[in-house]
Amino acid sequence: MASAGLNPAEAIPLIAPLLNLAIPAEYPPLAYSPEQQRRRLLAMLVEWILGAARLQPFVIATEDLHWADPSTLELIQLLVEQGATGRLLLLYTARPEFRAEWPLRAHHTQITLNRLSVRNARMMVRHVAARKTLSDEIVVAVVERTGGVPLFVEELTRVVLEAGDEKLTGREIPVTLHDSLMARLDRPGAAKEVAQVGAVVAGEFSYELLRAVHPIAEDDLQQALRTLADADLLYVRGIAPEATYQFKHALIRDAAYQALFKSGCKELHRQVARTIEEKFPALKEMHPELLVRHWTEADETERAIGEWERVGKAADGHTAFREALASYHEALKLLDLMPDSPERDVRGSALRHEALIVLLLIKGGGAPEAIDAAGRAIALARKSGNFSQLSDLMTTRAISVFISGDISAAATLAHEALALALPEGDRQTLGRARGLQLFVRYFRDALAGAEKHFAAGLELFERPDLDDFSRLIAILAFGVASSNAYQLRRVAVARERQAQMRRAATNKNNQYEIGNVGFMAAIFHNLVLRVGITVTYCEGHG
Repeated sequence: MASAGLNPAEAIPLIAPLLNLAIPAEYPPLAYSPEQQRRRLLAMLVEWILGAARLQPFVIATEDLHWADPSTLELIQLLVEQGATGRLLLLYTARPEFRAEWPLRAHHTQITLNRLSVRNARMMVRHVAARKTLSDEIVVAVVERTGGVPLFVEELTRVVLEAGDEKLTGREIPVTLHDSLMARLDRPGAAKEVAQVGAVVAGEFSYELLRAVHPIAEDDLQQALRTLADADLLYVRGIAPEATYQFKHALIRDAAYQALFKSGCKELHRQVARTIEEKFPALKEMHPELLVRHWTEADETERAIGEWERVGKAADGHTAFREALASYHEALKLLDLMPDSPERDVRGSALRHEALIVLLLIKGGGAPEAIDAAGRAIALARKSGNFSQLSDLMTTRAISVFISGDISAAATLAHEALALALPEGDRQTLGRARGLQLFVRYFRDALAGAEKHFAAGLELFERPDLDDFSRLIAILAFGVASSNAYQLRRVAVARERQAQMRRAATNKNNQYEIGNVGFMAAIFHNLVLRVGITVTYCEGHG
């Protein structure tokens, strides 16, 4: 990292969580908000690549962008936009339906690969056949059937080679790529079952996991895997039992998977999930998306919901917010399939709350999607009787509506949030509700009412054990109360509240808190300039 021009003290705390590594003690964690951490991580990765390209020419090849996750696409967009002057070649492949979110620049080249010409298809057939001579009838049939699709040309030629030139006529050659792949999978005999089990496990799997799921004799398993590798259906890295295997193409894996009966497929998914749970804890932690897929495909709804939630929290922890939101939505879709019950409502309420928090980070509080999602979460929390969570959701939705400019609707929601928080007795929930009441009344010019709620919440705003959200509300509350006091001509009180606002930002490394202190101080200073009363304004926030 240092050789690429990065500061390890900043880079390592960002990159370590991405790799599920503990942050070494000599690198204190960075106090960024989740969105700040995500953006800084992406910027650091781009800096790392461009710095490496300064040391020597660099090539990054990425296949199948149509399957890429949102965070990967965001990183790629930053690279294609910022890599113009670097000694850097970025090579991407995708299906025609993929549409890049970035515009083409002068240093970009887009190449559309057409199907092979008849001449090139014949050359490819000869190349795959190598030293074996195929009759003109067979070559012509292969070229006609494949329509210039390179993978089909290769796979169909191998079908012909495995069957033997004398055994096939033009009419007997498979018509579709799927037929061709199925014919190739049928050739290895007993090895086909191993390919099918591997297809259920994953596109890439370890020998140890496959053996645990499919416990046949070790010699038979290794022979079957060698047969599949020799048939060019699998790629292999390493030597068993440390080897890993990967299907040559996703379509080969799909063909092997589709050859299974649905009932047997579910049972295999269940077996793989249990095996990972019991024997491969490291795989479960490093690739939570693998386990959740197996529980989902096994129709183990209860387990799948829990795993989708875990995957969402893991993505959230890595600041991959779009992926986290997608995982929470998957959990909610499965939850909707379960019988109606109070337990389901409680769980659904908690999931919707988690999804809402992530949505606010992605879209912002004033986005219509955020406001609608908050409304649905509130309805479910009300149904489940979770009043503490309901108050928080009311506060969250009120803030969203407030940001969108509908102060009247925000006031109604603020009233409901406070009414719910008062009997619950949770101090932080009540503090957030009091702060919201203060904001709404100040911006409706009800200065006396704003003072009343500030006074009622003062002890709550000054608590030393506030969580991040409550501490932010406290900072904003002191800032708004300062402006409120100034407009009531209580200049000394306004000055003291500005000082309290600075003291409330206890995490000096949290740039989000410091930024909001500066923002509220700037609003106060602007008010001073407009009204014309001279006060001492917050030091350090000019």
